[in-house]
Amino acid sequence: MRILLVDDNKTNLSLLTRLVEKLPDCVAIPYLHPEDVLADAPALEFDIAVIDFQMPVYSGIELLTELVRFENYRDKPVVFVTADTDTATRMAALNAGAIDFLTKPVNPLE
Repeated sequence: MRILLVDDNKTNLSLLTRLVEKLPDCVAIPYLHPEDVLADAPALEFDIAVIDFQMPVYSGIELLTELVRFENYRDKPVVFVTADTDTATRMAALNAGAIDFLTKPVNPLE
């Protein structure tokens, strides 16, 4: 399984990458900048995306909105990562198409 990881924080991205690489048959596709994801989008292949909710340039919701413009990404599951526990934030993520969220700091058991 190819897992797209997008987080503007190097430490968080490194942690997520290490967690994914410990899973059998999983490959991490890490990106520090959401605009790089969009630049590579025409050729990018992934099975699920884990995206930071709050990033500069593109928020997680804005990145997801741009990604689903590509037909091959419309049905890909997306999980948002956020430190925000506010219900409105979580509802916005679900309304944008996320299937779930992880709370920062990410707990490896989640």
